[in-house]
Amino acid sequence: IVDLSLYRSAAYESYFRYLDDAKGFFYERWGDAPVHSIAASLLLAKGEIHWFEDIGYKHPGMMHCPRDAAMHSKCICDPAKSYTYRSACQTRFAKVNNMNKERMLQLINNSEADYRSFNETAPELAPA
Repeated sequence: IVDLSLYRSAAYESYFRYLDDAKGFFYERWGDAPVHSIAASLLLAKGEIHWFEDIGYKHPGMMHCPRDAAMHSKCICDPAKSYTYRSACQTRFAKVNNMNKERMLQLINNSEADYRSFNETAPELAPA
């Protein structure tokens, strides 16, 4: 779900033109999902992005299962194979900060208060 004004913005047009000129869509088979995700992370404020944690998603090589066990019976999701909490970056971040899955979810779905709290407990990781 996206507000199309993002894709119609001058910043997105410039970003897309750069990628297109690099010819990665043709030679590297860059797909729309990572291109859109990277654009959102570059061009939107964190508060403008919502992660639908309670909706399952499957794409070849990747699957996300809702955390709520009651949802598992309503989809074909296999929580043991869910990639969401096993990505290299998230796993490394959690390990370095001695965090469990629940704490990672708090940060992923954080409120401004959680973000401030994390920055106070790990100031070396706070943005400059």
